[in-house]
Amino acid sequence: MNLQLLRGPCEQNILKFIKSRHRFTYSEVAEHCPGTKSEREIFLRSLLRDGIVKPCGREKNVRFYRYDPPLATVSGSADLETPAAFCPKGDEEKQIWKFIHDRIYFTIEDLASVCAVGAIRTRFVSELRRREIIREWGRSDGKIFYTTKSQQEAREHAKSMRATADGAIWITIRQQKKFRPIDIFAALSPARPDVSKDDILAYCRVLRAAGYLRPSARTRSRELQDDTSLILIRDTGPLPPQKKRMTVVVDSNEDKIVYAPGGRL
Repeated sequence: MNLQLLRGPCEQNILKFIKSRHRFTYSEVAEHCPGTKSEREIFLRSLLRDGIVKPCGREKNVRFYRYDPPLATVSGSADLETPAAFCPKGDEEKQIWKFIHDRIYFTIEDLASVCAVGAIRTRFVSELRRREIIREWGRSDGKIFYTTKSQQEAREHAKSMRATADGAIWITIRQQKKFRPIDIFAALSPARPDVSKDDILAYCRVLRAAGYLRPSARTRSRELQDDTSLILIRDTGPLPPQKKRMTVVVDSNEDKIVYAPGGRL
């Protein structure tokens, strides 16, 4: 079905409504979208048949659906996307939700970095899985990876991250494995003149501090320079590691951090 060729106002209203919802029911469509019952049912059945709408759970005998079109359906149309409208409760749940929503995929173990209370993590994730707000992304080395995103959203998110300066540097580092920052600059400058030597040095310093890079054995200077030989020792995938900042509360009397969002200390 070509969604760009919809003609009837009933079909257009239904599509606009379901695109604005994280999930919906048939009764909600009937309440918000003018038209006959027959028009609504025929159109929704066609969306289900074409894989544009998918079932996403049941609560108290009420069936929920979500708008999740295949990539081919949305090609060339920038306005067809599914916004997330889930509202967590409490600071801990908000921290977990922000963490998983900002990533293409995650593991349950990853959540310990944003919420120290295991019971809260378990309860919240169980609720998200029960509602089918998160779903399995894949498995590797005995770990299960989950995601909140549709296939289209995941592709767009990955594409946008790889298009950043850090993304371009990270891709080149993964290709070269052993390199100097000046080598990365030489490889990138023809296609990415916006990425400067300073950008590359700064990102390499972040990666080195985080344990992704180490100097080669013949490197004597501790300070990372343009010609420092580096080796990639931790390759976690195609998406660039990101440096993020957070606000904490420091007790000057005791000279220590007494609060960090999500219990991270």
